[in-house]
Amino acid sequence: MREAIPESRVNGLFHSNLVMHPPSLEVFAPSRDELLERVSKLVDDSILREISEADYGRDADAHLPYLRRLRDQGELPPAQWHPREVLELIRWSEPEDPEWKPGSTGRRGHIMRAFSSTALLRMGSEPSNRNYFEGENQTLAQLLVSVDVLGAPLPLSTRRFLAWRLPLFTEHDEERPFFILALLLLALNVQPCASESDLQNLLDWLQDDERRVREWAVLPKESASWLLGITHFNLRHEVWTSMVPRLAGSAKTVRSARLQQGLLEVARRLTPDSPLQWARSKGASH
Repeated sequence: MREAIPESRVNGLFHSNLVMHPPSLEVFAPSRDELLERVSKLVDDSILREISEADYGRDADAHLPYLRRLRDQGELPPAQWHPREVLELIRWSEPEDPEWKPGSTGRRGHIMRAFSSTALLRMGSEPSNRNYFEGENQTLAQLLVSVDVLGAPLPLSTRRFLAWRLPLFTEHDEERPFFILALLLLALNVQPCASESDLQNLLDWLQDDERRVREWAVLPKESASWLLGITHFNLRHEVWTSMVPRLAGSAKTVRSARLQQGLLEVARRLTPDSPLQWARSKGASH
């Protein structure tokens, strides 16, 4: 059992709780490499070249060999300028916006962004790179949208990657609740769907982890929003809020009243300008 959180003051209310033990994620068949391998198969040489030229063409020939080894051999590059700079630039790309540069539009643009985002998240998992990557919730948001557009088998591979990545976070990492939410979304919507007991475990963990970060972290001044208020890295918060309709729709398909209520509550709390406190659901039936 993990340590007890001391009595704290949150939004004017005092409470103390034991932090729940994270659930086992083995049911999701964790995989470190499957996602990178599968998205790499979609990346042709012209896509690699375009990624390498993302920084106005500067240092393209220096970026390209690292990108090629990443695609062909799964060799992670060091956390240095080459090729991290161009991977990060493509991570920000918007394939639905024909005016956005660098990056491409349509399916090609989503392949570029999925490859770059996957590479960055995989690089960020290495202990030696821990101080080089911040705000990973933004990268994760971009990845989720692109794998959804690209379709099977990438969403399932993403779920397996997240199940592998989550145990690597440190105890008070503000990014972890976002990764739990992403896993919950994929567990709800990607076949084979998780059991309702596994979904409930993820939901409980998400609620507990968001509260834990809120109690321990140095929060942004405007930190009232549930989950989105626990991080300073907010450039893709609109992507997270855009997932609310699907989450709410999925909630209505589950049989457990407690699970359904909890999922709908997450959807409500992710709505912009929603207040902090969770509705109490102790009386909900199973």
